[in-house]
Amino acid sequence: MIAANLRLDLSRALICFVALLLFTVPTTAWEHYLPETLDKIVAGLPSTEGSDYLVTAGSFSYRVRASYVGQHRSLSKDTQTVIRGWVDSLRLDPEIPAAFVEEFAFEAEGKTYWLAIQKPLMQPMLEDLRPGMPVDLYVQWIGSTRQAPVFLVNRFDT
Repeated sequence: MIAANLRLDLSRALICFVALLLFTVPTTAWEHYLPETLDKIVAGLPSTEGSDYLVTAGSFSYRVRASYVGQHRSLSKDTQTVIRGWVDSLRLDPEIPAAFVEEFAFEAEGKTYWLAIQKPLMQPMLEDLRPGMPVDLYVQWIGSTRQAPVFLVNRFDT
């Protein structure tokens, strides 16, 4: 009798656990990106004082709103170093750094941020975005140079 009740209780617990997973686990990876503002993210980042670079091993994915400035440029050597360090520290695909060769300027909260853009997103951004146009960016903070945080843009929505 005790064994039967224990099995019934364990079965109910398992059903509740599975139901909880089904209704609380996001259905896409994009839902893991927390809505936030760039200035709040940057304000909460650790200082790079005393070091040239900071690379994170954590997952810091955000959905931010910004306006496209209309400028882009090649990545700086410092930003490239942070991207390579991040890839190496997490043992990611060594081809990832080659996917980031340019950064685009975006404005948010009155500040300009240069964000690294994946090659597959570059042409769609150049075609779809106009200076001053607001855009939702799906970014990952992966570290910082002495001058600025390094964010990778993985997706955008107009």
